[in-house]
Amino acid sequence: MVLVDITKLSIAEKNCALDKELAHCRDTATKLKELEKDNRDLTKQATMHKRILVTLKEELVLGKLKNQQLTSELDKLSQELEMVSLHKELLLQDNSNPKYKILGGRNEMTLKMTLAMKEEKIVFLEAQNQQVAKDRQHENLQKQQKQLTAAYEALLQDHEHLGTLHKHQSEAYGASTAP
Repeated sequence: MVLVDITKLSIAEKNCALDKELAHCRDTATKLKELEKDNRDLTKQATMHKRILVTLKEELVLGKLKNQQLTSELDKLSQELEMVSLHKELLLQDNSNPKYKILGGRNEMTLKMTLAMKEEKIVFLEAQNQQVAKDRQHENLQKQQKQLTAAYEALLQDHEHLGTLHKHQSEAYGASTAP
């Protein structure tokens, strides 16, 4: 009879130990599944961030190229304007010759028109350059808003995940401490 009681006690102890080990394995499996889900989510986020980065780099390069083009055109127009001013000065200095006076009057009118057109083009290019900068800033703000929205949604998911994890751990703790 004592042998039977000892055997029953030994089996009960082993059963209790196996129950604890099983509960631990279940907790570990649950945590593993949650970690795998977190890993998938983080991988998706990393991929999304890489795509955004590539897009931003491309837009930056395009913006720089457009800016260089506008700057080059502005420099070219400034040089032309300078040349027009030099020609005007030369014509005004050479007023002593009558044929230059006639040509000077015509050229002065042409120069004034050309000068006015060049100045208008410069003003237009400067306005266009400012608009490009504003558009680029607007696009950057929209991208930042999207990134912040994505980060907010990720934080909400993390919060829900942590709530679920807390619930599971509370249940596991309650089950392990129950008599």
